Amino acid sequence: MIEFKLAEVLEEVKLNMNKLAVLADVRPNTISDLANGKTKRIELETLDKILYAINQTSLMRSMGRFYQIQDIIQFSGENNEFLLLQQEPLMTYEVFLKIKKILRGEIIFATIGDLSELTLLDFIQIYEDYLRNGVASHASGDHKTKRINKIFLDAEYTLNSLGLIQRKNGLAEAYVFSLSKKGDYFFKLLKSDKH
Repeated sequence: MIEFKLAEVLEEVKLNMNKLAVLADVRPNTISDLANGKTKRIELETLDKILYAINQTSLMRSMGRFYQIQDIIQFSGENNEFLLLQQEPLMTYEVFLKIKKILRGEIIFATIGDLSELTLLDFIQIYEDYLRNGVASHASGDHKTKRINKIFLDAEYTLNSLGLIQRKNGLAEAYVFSLSKKGDYFFKLLKSDKH
């Protein structure tokens, strides 16, 4: 959705619509429609004139600000499709398969309970909840929890380079990482993937 911010800019530069129409040599109705968000289309030449007049006014008043198109016309993602893209970052199926292949190629030689040799893909699937809750750089807890934590820390570089985790600072030199939005989306695809 397109939003018009001309009214706010005019307020900043202390300029009324009629004065801008005169300075820019643009019809007052065009300025009014643009300022009130009623414009259906606008010529680039008209935008150029409006911005020139606003910037001249800003310069003469020593405001130290240079206005650009995005200051008066902005795109706002308020439609449902754009919101979905923000919630679930795009990952093509090909990228998903490549990440899956990389994680399958990483072998973990560690004993946790009955498990002694796993791929990183198997490991993150088994301990998904642990990853979702956050892995601390300085773990506490029982031996098994510390062991799981250490394996995640050893795999941190791989998981981070694939964009599956995000790091958050903790106390002092400690930090925590957990699934990123891309990582969460990867798990959604993993659960729906039949291969």
